[in-house]
Amino acid sequence: MGFELIEFHLGGPPQRPLIQVRIDRPDSTPGHGVTAEDCVQVSRSLARVLEAEAEPGARYLVQASSPGFERPVRFVEHWRRYLGREDE
Repeated sequence: MGFELIEFHLGGPPQRPLIQVRIDRPDSTPGHGVTAEDCVQVSRSLARVLEAEAEPGARYLVQASSPGFERPVRFVEHWRRYLGREDE
């Protein structure tokens, strides 16, 4: 879908696992990154894949979000991309 996976978390109860992802655009700049509509599209796409691939009757809750201002820096490429940047 053209997004970069920043963070993945699996939690919640076994009856309804919660999958949380943080996504970003590789070419994002302050104020021009992931939108709410992007998050909706990614959430729906992941939900469809899980629905098709999971065991019958399995129910997942999927949440996608942008990294936000206090983004986690997990990879060297991210460190280089944001080094010295002063976001507004």
